[in-house]
Amino acid sequence: MHDLVDWGRGRLCNDTAVPSPATALLVFWTVAFSTLIFGHYHIASRLNLAYKALTVLVCLLAPLTPGLMSLLTKPAVLYLLLFELVLIVGCLTGYTGSPSDLIRVSSQPVVMFRVLPFMLCGYTLAVYPRSERWFIGLLVALFAAITFPDALVLLEGTASGKLRERFLIEAYDQASAQALTSAMVNVSVTGLLLALAACRLYDSRQKLLRWLIAAPQALLLSLSITAGFTAAAVLFMWCGLTSILFAPARTLRYRLTLLLIIAIVLPGAFFALQIAAGETGGSLAKIYHRVDGLRQLIAGQEVKNSNEVTSGRFELAMHSLSSFARSPLIGLGKGRQGSEQGGDTDTIGGHSFLLDSLGQRGLLGTLPLIMWLWSLASISWRCLSRERSWRASAGLSFVLTLVVAITINPYFLGYLALNSVIFLWFGFVLGDGTRVAKAHASASGRRLVMPPPLRAAG
Repeated sequence: MHDLVDWGRGRLCNDTAVPSPATALLVFWTVAFSTLIFGHYHIASRLNLAYKALTVLVCLLAPLTPGLMSLLTKPAVLYLLLFELVLIVGCLTGYTGSPSDLIRVSSQPVVMFRVLPFMLCGYTLAVYPRSERWFIGLLVALFAAITFPDALVLLEGTASGKLRERFLIEAYDQASAQALTSAMVNVSVTGLLLALAACRLYDSRQKLLRWLIAAPQALLLSLSITAGFTAAAVLFMWCGLTSILFAPARTLRYRLTLLLIIAIVLPGAFFALQIAAGETGGSLAKIYHRVDGLRQLIAGQEVKNSNEVTSGRFELAMHSLSSFARSPLIGLGKGRQGSEQGGDTDTIGGHSFLLDSLGQRGLLGTLPLIMWLWSLASISWRCLSRERSWRASAGLSFVLTLVVAITINPYFLGYLALNSVIFLWFGFVLGDGTRVAKAHASASGRRLVMPPPLRAAG
Protein backbone atom coordinates (compact mmCIF):
# COMPACT_ATOMS: atom_id res chain seq x y z
CA MET A 1 0.00 0.00 0.00
CA HIS A 2 1.24 3.43 -0.86
CA ASP A 3 1.34 6.09 1.80
CA LEU A 4 -1.07 9.01 1.82
CA VAL A 5 1.28 11.27 -0.13
CA ASP A 6 1.47 8.79 -3.02
CA TRP A 7 -2.23 8.15 -3.60
CA GLY A 8 -2.63 10.68 -6.37
CA ARG A 9 1.02 11.03 -7.34
CA GLY A 10 1.00 14.78 -6.64
CA ARG A 11 1.31 17.46 -3.99
CA LEU A 12 -1.27 17.95 -1.25
CA CYS A 13 -1.16 21.72 -0.80
CA ASN A 14 -4.47 22.91 -2.22
CA ASP A 15 -7.35 21.95 -4.50
CA THR A 16 -5.46 22.67 -7.69
CA ALA A 17 -2.34 20.75 -6.60
CA VAL A 18 -4.21 17.62 -5.47
CA PRO A 19 -4.54 15.16 -8.36
CA SER A 20 -7.62 13.11 -9.11
CA PRO A 21 -8.23 10.25 -6.65
CA ALA A 22 -7.60 6.67 -7.74
CA THR A 23 -10.49 4.60 -9.09
CA ALA A 24 -10.38 2.33 -6.04
CA LEU A 25 -11.05 5.34 -3.81
CA LEU A 26 -13.98 6.49 -5.94
CA VAL A 27 -15.56 3.03 -5.74
CA PHE A 28 -15.03 2.83 -1.98
CA TRP A 29 -16.43 6.32 -1.38
CA THR A 30 -19.51 5.49 -3.46
CA VAL A 31 -20.24 2.33 -1.50
CA ALA A 32 -19.63 4.09 1.83
CA PHE A 33 -21.93 6.97 0.80
CA SER A 34 -24.66 4.54 -0.26
CA THR A 35 -24.36 2.67 3.03
CA LEU A 36 -24.78 5.89 5.02
CA ILE A 37 -27.89 6.83 3.04
CA PHE A 38 -29.39 3.33 3.23
CA GLY A 39 -28.72 3.41 6.97
CA HIS A 40 -31.36 6.12 7.37
CA TYR A 41 -34.26 4.70 9.38
CA HIS A 42 -36.76 5.39 6.57
CA ILE A 43 -34.79 3.38 4.01
CA ALA A 44 -33.24 0.73 6.26
CA SER A 45 -36.69 -0.37 7.45
CA ARG A 46 -37.95 -0.83 3.87
CA LEU A 47 -34.82 -2.03 2.06
CA ASN A 48 -33.16 -3.86 4.91
CA LEU A 49 -31.65 -6.57 2.70
CA ALA A 50 -29.93 -3.97 0.49
CA TYR A 51 -28.66 -2.16 3.59
CA LYS A 52 -27.22 -5.38 5.03
CA ALA A 53 -25.53 -6.15 1.71
CA LEU A 54 -23.94 -2.69 1.63
CA THR A 55 -22.64 -2.98 5.20
CA VAL A 56 -20.92 -6.23 4.23
CA LEU A 57 -19.61 -4.83 0.93
CA VAL A 58 -18.05 -1.74 2.51
CA CYS A 59 -16.17 -3.97 4.98
CA LEU A 60 -14.92 -6.19 2.15
CA LEU A 61 -13.70 -3.20 0.11
CA ALA A 62 -11.82 -1.52 2.96
CA PRO A 63 -8.73 -3.83 2.83
CA LEU A 64 -8.50 -3.19 -0.93
CA THR A 65 -8.62 0.60 -0.59
CA PRO A 66 -5.47 2.78 -0.78
CA GLY A 67 -4.60 4.44 2.51
CA LEU A 68 -5.60 1.62 4.85
CA MET A 69 -2.04 0.81 5.97
CA SER A 70 -1.31 4.51 6.46
CA LEU A 71 -4.41 4.80 8.65
CA LEU A 72 -3.53 1.75 10.74
CA THR A 73 -0.18 3.26 11.72
CA LYS A 74 -1.78 6.27 13.42
CA PRO A 75 -1.44 6.18 17.25
CA ALA A 76 -5.11 7.14 17.66
CA VAL A 77 -6.18 4.15 15.57
CA LEU A 78 -3.85 1.81 17.48
CA TYR A 79 -5.48 2.94 20.75
CA LEU A 80 -8.88 2.26 19.23
CA LEU A 81 -7.83 -1.20 18.04
CA LEU A 82 -6.44 -1.92 21.50
CA PHE A 83 -9.85 -1.05 22.96
CA GLU A 84 -11.40 -3.43 20.42
CA LEU A 85 -9.06 -6.13 21.72
CA VAL A 86 -10.26 -5.36 25.26
CA LEU A 87 -13.85 -5.84 24.09
CA ILE A 88 -13.02 -9.15 22.38
CA VAL A 89 -11.10 -10.52 25.39
CA GLY A 90 -13.95 -9.46 27.66
CA CYS A 91 -16.37 -11.49 25.55
CA LEU A 92 -14.12 -14.55 25.25
CA THR A 93 -13.53 -14.67 29.00
CA GLY A 94 -17.15 -13.88 29.85
CA TYR A 95 -16.06 -10.94 32.02
CA THR A 96 -17.80 -8.12 30.15
CA GLY A 97 -19.77 -10.17 27.63
CA SER A 98 -20.13 -13.68 26.28
CA PRO A 99 -18.45 -15.55 23.40
CA SER A 100 -21.74 -15.51 21.50
CA ASP A 101 -21.50 -11.70 21.35
CA LEU A 102 -18.71 -12.06 18.78
CA ILE A 103 -21.22 -13.40 16.24
CA ARG A 104 -24.04 -11.04 17.19
CA VAL A 105 -24.17 -8.12 14.74
CA SER A 106 -25.35 -5.59 17.34
CA SER A 107 -22.69 -6.32 19.97
CA GLN A 108 -20.06 -3.63 20.68
CA PRO A 109 -17.00 -5.45 19.25
CA VAL A 110 -18.88 -6.36 16.06
CA VAL A 111 -20.32 -2.85 15.67
CA MET A 112 -16.80 -1.39 15.90
CA PHE A 113 -15.62 -3.74 13.13
CA ARG A 114 -18.59 -2.74 10.94
CA VAL A 115 -17.99 1.00 11.26
CA LEU A 116 -14.18 1.03 10.92
CA PRO A 117 -14.43 1.38 7.09
CA PHE A 118 -16.11 4.77 7.53
CA MET A 119 -13.04 6.02 9.38
CA LEU A 120 -11.01 5.06 6.32
CA CYS A 121 -13.58 6.87 4.16
CA GLY A 122 -13.23 10.13 6.10
CA TYR A 123 -9.45 9.77 6.31
CA THR A 124 -9.05 9.48 2.55
CA LEU A 125 -11.67 12.12 1.74
CA ALA A 126 -9.88 14.72 3.90
CA VAL A 127 -6.92 14.60 1.50
CA TYR A 128 -9.11 15.47 -1.49
CA PRO A 129 -11.03 18.64 -0.51
CA ARG A 130 -13.07 18.76 -3.72
CA SER A 131 -14.27 15.16 -3.35
CA GLU A 132 -14.93 15.77 0.33
CA ARG A 133 -17.16 18.75 -0.45
CA TRP A 134 -19.25 16.71 -2.87
CA PHE A 135 -19.50 13.83 -0.40
CA ILE A 136 -20.54 15.96 2.58
CA GLY A 137 -22.83 18.24 0.58
CA LEU A 138 -24.80 15.39 -0.98
CA LEU A 139 -24.88 13.39 2.25
CA VAL A 140 -26.25 16.29 4.30
CA ALA A 141 -28.76 17.28 1.60
CA LEU A 142 -30.11 13.75 1.05
CA PHE A 143 -30.23 12.90 4.76
CA ALA A 144 -32.19 16.09 5.42
CA ALA A 145 -34.54 15.44 2.49
CA ILE A 146 -35.36 11.92 3.69
CA THR A 147 -35.87 13.16 7.25
CA PHE A 148 -37.97 16.18 6.21
CA PRO A 149 -41.48 14.61 6.51
CA ASP A 150 -40.91 13.48 10.10
CA ALA A 151 -38.98 16.65 10.96
CA LEU A 152 -42.01 18.68 9.87
CA VAL A 153 -44.31 16.60 12.09
CA LEU A 154 -41.93 17.04 15.03
CA LEU A 155 -41.78 20.79 14.47
CA GLU A 156 -45.55 21.17 14.20
CA GLY A 157 -46.15 18.94 17.21
CA THR A 158 -43.63 20.76 19.39
CA ALA A 159 -45.03 24.15 18.37
CA SER A 160 -48.54 22.97 19.28
CA GLY A 161 -47.46 22.44 22.89
CA LYS A 162 -48.19 18.71 23.04
CA LEU A 163 -45.91 16.08 24.47
CA ARG A 164 -43.97 14.10 21.87
CA GLU A 165 -45.79 10.80 22.39
CA ARG A 166 -49.20 12.42 22.00
CA PHE A 167 -48.68 14.33 18.75
CA LEU A 168 -46.79 11.43 17.16
CA ILE A 169 -49.63 9.02 17.89
CA GLU A 170 -52.05 11.57 16.40
CA ALA A 171 -49.91 11.91 13.27
CA TYR A 172 -49.16 8.18 12.91
CA ASP A 173 -50.44 4.97 14.42
CA GLN A 174 -49.09 3.93 17.82
CA ALA A 175 -46.57 1.40 16.47
CA SER A 176 -45.12 3.92 14.00
CA ALA A 177 -44.97 6.59 16.71
CA GLN A 178 -43.02 4.26 19.00
CA ALA A 179 -40.65 3.29 16.17
CA LEU A 180 -39.99 6.94 15.29
CA THR A 181 -39.41 7.85 18.94
CA SER A 182 -36.88 5.04 19.24
CA ALA A 183 -35.13 6.09 16.02
CA MET A 184 -34.99 9.76 16.98
CA VAL A 185 -32.98 9.02 20.13
CA ASN A 186 -30.00 8.51 17.83
CA VAL A 187 -31.10 10.29 14.64
CA SER A 188 -31.29 13.64 16.45
CA VAL A 189 -27.60 13.31 17.37
CA THR A 190 -26.73 12.00 13.89
CA GLY A 191 -28.35 15.10 12.40
CA LEU A 192 -26.36 17.34 14.75
CA LEU A 193 -23.05 15.75 13.71
CA LEU A 194 -23.92 15.90 10.01
CA ALA A 195 -24.86 19.56 10.33
CA LEU A 196 -21.49 20.17 12.01
CA ALA A 197 -19.75 18.30 9.17
CA ALA A 198 -21.40 20.72 6.73
CA CYS A 199 -19.38 23.52 8.37
CA ARG A 200 -16.34 22.01 6.66
CA LEU A 201 -17.80 23.32 3.39
CA TYR A 202 -17.45 26.92 4.58
CA ASP A 203 -13.81 26.92 3.51
CA SER A 204 -14.97 26.88 -0.11
CA ARG A 205 -14.48 30.08 -2.09
CA GLN A 206 -17.99 29.67 -3.50
CA LYS A 207 -20.26 31.68 -1.22
CA LEU A 208 -23.32 30.17 -2.91
CA LEU A 209 -22.36 26.79 -1.47
CA ARG A 210 -22.66 28.16 2.08
CA TRP A 211 -26.16 29.39 1.42
CA LEU A 212 -27.23 26.16 -0.27
CA ILE A 213 -26.04 24.05 2.65
CA ALA A 214 -27.72 26.27 5.27
CA ALA A 215 -31.25 24.88 4.72
CA PRO A 216 -30.44 21.18 5.29
CA GLN A 217 -28.15 22.22 8.16
CA ALA A 218 -31.00 24.06 9.87
CA LEU A 219 -33.39 21.14 9.40
CA LEU A 220 -30.95 18.61 10.84
CA LEU A 221 -30.13 20.91 13.77
CA SER A 222 -33.84 21.36 14.53
CA LEU A 223 -34.11 17.65 15.35
CA SER A 224 -32.03 18.25 18.48
CA ILE A 225 -34.84 20.39 19.90
CA THR A 226 -38.06 19.15 18.30
CA ALA A 227 -37.33 15.45 18.98
CA GLY A 228 -37.89 16.24 22.65
CA PHE A 229 -34.79 14.56 24.12
CA THR A 230 -32.88 16.56 26.71
CA ALA A 231 -29.53 14.91 25.94
CA ALA A 232 -29.78 15.95 22.27
CA ALA A 233 -30.74 19.51 23.28
CA VAL A 234 -27.76 19.74 25.66
CA LEU A 235 -25.41 18.48 22.94
CA PHE A 236 -26.88 21.03 20.53
CA MET A 237 -26.11 23.89 22.93
CA TRP A 238 -22.64 22.55 23.75
CA CYS A 239 -21.82 22.04 20.08
CA GLY A 240 -23.01 25.57 19.31
CA LEU A 241 -20.82 27.01 22.08
CA THR A 242 -17.69 25.16 20.96
CA SER A 243 -18.33 26.04 17.31
CA ILE A 244 -18.46 29.73 18.20
CA LEU A 245 -15.42 29.57 20.47
CA PHE A 246 -13.23 27.80 17.91
CA ALA A 247 -14.49 29.46 14.75
CA PRO A 248 -11.54 30.41 12.50
CA ALA A 249 -11.08 33.96 13.78
CA ARG A 250 -8.50 35.90 11.78
CA THR A 251 -8.72 39.46 13.05
CA LEU A 252 -9.21 41.22 16.39
CA ARG A 253 -12.56 42.55 15.20
CA TYR A 254 -13.65 39.05 14.30
CA ARG A 255 -12.69 37.75 17.73
CA LEU A 256 -14.51 40.61 19.48
CA THR A 257 -17.56 39.90 17.36
CA LEU A 258 -17.46 36.25 18.43
CA LEU A 259 -17.24 37.24 22.09
CA LEU A 260 -20.22 39.54 21.60
CA ILE A 261 -22.16 36.72 19.95
CA ILE A 262 -21.39 34.41 22.86
CA ALA A 263 -22.43 37.06 25.38
CA ILE A 264 -25.71 37.82 23.59
CA VAL A 265 -26.79 34.82 21.52
CA LEU A 266 -26.39 32.05 24.11
CA PRO A 267 -28.32 33.79 26.93
CA GLY A 268 -30.77 34.97 24.27
CA ALA A 269 -31.30 31.42 23.06
CA PHE A 270 -31.91 30.26 26.63
CA PHE A 271 -34.49 32.98 27.26
CA ALA A 272 -36.10 32.24 23.89
CA LEU A 273 -36.44 28.60 24.97
CA GLN A 274 -37.94 29.80 28.25
CA ILE A 275 -40.50 31.97 26.46
CA ALA A 276 -41.36 29.25 23.95
CA ALA A 277 -41.74 26.72 26.76
CA GLY A 278 -44.07 29.08 28.62
CA GLU A 279 -46.14 29.75 25.50
CA THR A 280 -46.43 26.20 24.17
CA GLY A 281 -45.60 23.82 27.01
CA GLY A 282 -45.29 20.18 25.96
CA SER A 283 -41.88 18.90 24.85
CA LEU A 284 -40.31 22.37 24.88
CA ALA A 285 -41.37 22.91 28.48
CA LYS A 286 -39.96 19.50 29.41
CA ILE A 287 -36.61 20.32 27.80
CA TYR A 288 -36.49 23.81 29.32
CA HIS A 289 -37.15 22.64 32.89
CA ARG A 290 -34.41 20.01 32.60
CA VAL A 291 -31.90 22.42 31.02
CA ASP A 292 -32.71 25.05 33.64
CA GLY A 293 -32.30 22.42 36.34
CA LEU A 294 -28.89 21.53 34.96
CA ARG A 295 -27.97 25.23 34.97
CA GLN A 296 -28.95 25.46 38.63
CA LEU A 297 -26.97 22.32 39.51
CA ILE A 298 -23.86 23.69 37.77
CA ALA A 299 -24.32 27.04 39.53
CA GLY A 300 -24.55 25.24 42.88
CA GLN A 301 -28.16 26.24 43.47
CA GLU A 302 -30.67 24.01 45.23
CA VAL A 303 -32.85 21.92 42.91
CA LYS A 304 -36.06 20.37 44.18
CA ASN A 305 -35.85 17.14 42.20
CA SER A 306 -32.41 16.58 40.72
CA ASN A 307 -33.33 13.01 39.76
CA GLU A 308 -36.13 14.24 37.49
CA VAL A 309 -33.95 17.03 36.06
CA THR A 310 -31.24 14.61 34.98
CA SER A 311 -33.58 11.72 34.08
CA GLY A 312 -31.87 9.73 36.82
CA ARG A 313 -28.47 10.11 35.15
CA PHE A 314 -26.64 11.18 38.32
CA GLU A 315 -27.85 8.11 40.22
CA LEU A 316 -27.01 5.79 37.32
CA ALA A 317 -23.60 7.44 36.93
CA MET A 318 -22.89 6.97 40.64
CA HIS A 319 -23.85 3.31 40.25
CA SER A 320 -21.09 2.86 37.63
CA LEU A 321 -18.60 4.97 39.58
CA SER A 322 -19.27 2.90 42.69
CA SER A 323 -18.24 -0.23 40.78
CA PHE A 324 -15.13 1.57 39.57
CA ALA A 325 -14.24 2.60 43.12
CA ARG A 326 -14.58 -0.99 44.34
CA SER A 327 -12.31 -2.33 41.57
CA PRO A 328 -10.46 0.57 39.91
CA LEU A 329 -8.05 -1.55 37.85
CA ILE A 330 -10.30 -4.09 36.10
CA GLY A 331 -13.82 -3.08 37.13
CA LEU A 332 -16.56 -5.46 38.26
CA GLY A 333 -17.43 -6.96 34.89
CA LYS A 334 -20.85 -7.22 33.31
CA GLY A 335 -22.59 -8.27 36.53
CA ARG A 336 -26.08 -9.74 36.74
CA GLN A 337 -29.21 -8.58 34.97
CA GLY A 338 -32.14 -7.18 36.90
CA SER A 339 -30.30 -4.64 39.02
CA GLU A 340 -32.19 -3.48 42.10
CA GLN A 341 -30.51 -0.07 41.73
CA GLY A 342 -32.20 0.62 38.39
CA GLY A 343 -29.19 0.19 36.14
CA ASP A 344 -28.64 -2.17 33.24
CA THR A 345 -26.96 -4.61 35.62
CA ASP A 346 -25.85 -4.65 39.24
CA THR A 347 -22.45 -3.19 38.18
CA ILE A 348 -23.32 -0.33 35.80
CA GLY A 349 -26.02 2.29 35.38
CA GLY A 350 -26.21 1.79 31.61
CA HIS A 351 -26.61 5.48 30.76
CA SER A 352 -23.01 6.58 30.11
CA PHE A 353 -20.65 4.73 27.81
CA LEU A 354 -17.54 6.21 29.42
CA LEU A 355 -18.57 5.72 33.07
CA ASP A 356 -20.06 2.30 32.36
CA SER A 357 -16.75 1.26 30.80
CA LEU A 358 -14.93 2.34 33.95
CA GLY A 359 -17.38 0.37 36.09
CA GLN A 360 -17.12 -2.76 33.94
CA ARG A 361 -13.51 -2.73 32.71
CA GLY A 362 -11.77 -0.44 35.18
CA LEU A 363 -8.91 1.88 34.33
CA LEU A 364 -6.87 -0.78 32.51
CA GLY A 365 -9.72 -1.64 30.15
CA THR A 366 -10.84 1.97 29.61
CA LEU A 367 -7.39 3.55 29.29
CA PRO A 368 -7.13 2.81 25.52
CA LEU A 369 -10.45 4.62 25.01
CA ILE A 370 -9.29 7.62 27.04
CA MET A 371 -5.95 7.74 25.22
CA TRP A 372 -7.76 7.55 21.89
CA LEU A 373 -9.98 10.52 22.77
CA TRP A 374 -6.95 12.46 24.03
CA SER A 375 -5.08 11.71 20.81
CA LEU A 376 -8.00 12.94 18.68
CA ALA A 377 -8.31 16.12 20.76
CA SER A 378 -4.55 16.76 20.41
CA ILE A 379 -4.70 16.29 16.64
CA SER A 380 -7.70 18.61 16.36
CA TRP A 381 -6.06 21.32 18.47
CA ARG A 382 -2.82 21.06 16.48
CA CYS A 383 -4.73 21.41 13.21
CA LEU A 384 -6.58 24.48 14.45
CA SER A 385 -3.38 26.14 15.70
CA ARG A 386 -1.65 25.59 12.35
CA GLU A 387 -4.60 26.08 10.00
CA ARG A 388 -7.31 28.58 10.87
CA SER A 389 -10.03 26.88 8.85
CA TRP A 390 -13.60 25.72 9.29
CA ARG A 391 -12.48 22.14 8.78
CA ALA A 392 -10.10 22.37 11.73
CA SER A 393 -12.53 24.21 14.01
CA ALA A 394 -15.40 21.82 13.20
CA GLY A 395 -13.09 18.88 13.93
CA LEU A 396 -12.26 20.16 17.40
CA SER A 397 -15.95 20.91 18.09
CA PHE A 398 -16.81 17.37 17.08
CA VAL A 399 -14.27 15.77 19.44
CA LEU A 400 -15.39 17.90 22.39
CA THR A 401 -19.05 17.19 21.64
CA LEU A 402 -18.39 13.46 21.40
CA VAL A 403 -16.69 13.42 24.82
CA VAL A 404 -19.81 14.97 26.37
CA ALA A 405 -22.09 12.68 24.36
CA ILE A 406 -20.55 9.40 25.50
CA THR A 407 -20.43 10.71 29.07
CA ILE A 408 -24.15 11.48 29.30
CA ASN A 409 -25.47 8.68 27.05
CA PRO A 410 -24.45 5.25 25.69
CA TYR A 411 -24.29 6.57 22.11
CA PHE A 412 -20.97 4.91 21.29
CA LEU A 413 -20.90 1.45 19.62
CA GLY A 414 -24.65 1.09 19.72
CA TYR A 415 -26.82 2.40 16.92
CA LEU A 416 -25.05 1.50 13.65
CA ALA A 417 -26.13 4.51 11.54
CA LEU A 418 -25.04 6.97 14.26
CA ASN A 419 -21.67 5.30 14.75
CA SER A 420 -21.05 5.19 10.99
CA VAL A 421 -21.23 9.00 11.04
CA ILE A 422 -19.13 9.18 14.21
CA PHE A 423 -16.36 7.08 12.67
CA LEU A 424 -16.57 9.06 9.43
CA TRP A 425 -15.79 12.11 11.58
CA PHE A 426 -12.85 10.30 13.18
CA GLY A 427 -11.44 9.82 9.71
CA PHE A 428 -11.89 13.51 8.89
CA VAL A 429 -9.92 14.47 12.00
CA LEU A 430 -7.09 12.03 11.26
CA GLY A 431 -6.99 13.04 7.59
CA ASP A 432 -6.83 16.71 8.57
CA GLY A 433 -3.92 15.92 10.88
CA THR A 434 -1.95 14.26 8.09
CA ARG A 435 -2.76 16.95 5.52
CA VAL A 436 -1.95 19.87 7.84
CA ALA A 437 1.27 18.23 9.08
CA LYS A 438 2.53 17.74 5.52
CA ALA A 439 1.59 21.30 4.54
CA HIS A 440 3.34 22.64 7.66
CA ALA A 441 6.47 20.58 6.96
CA SER A 442 6.49 21.73 3.34
CA ALA A 443 6.15 25.38 4.36
CA SER A 444 8.94 25.01 6.94
CA GLY A 445 11.20 23.47 4.29
CA ARG A 446 10.58 26.36 1.93
CA ARG A 447 11.50 28.86 4.65
CA LEU A 448 14.73 26.99 5.39
CA VAL A 449 15.96 27.01 1.79
CA MET A 450 14.99 30.62 1.10
CA PRO A 451 18.13 32.63 0.14
CA PRO A 452 19.21 35.60 2.28
CA PRO A 453 18.06 39.04 1.13
CA LEU A 454 20.38 40.96 -1.20
CA ARG A 455 22.18 43.94 0.29
CA ALA A 456 22.61 47.18 -1.54
CA ALA A 457 26.15 47.75 -2.86
CA GLY A 458 28.29 50.24 -0.94
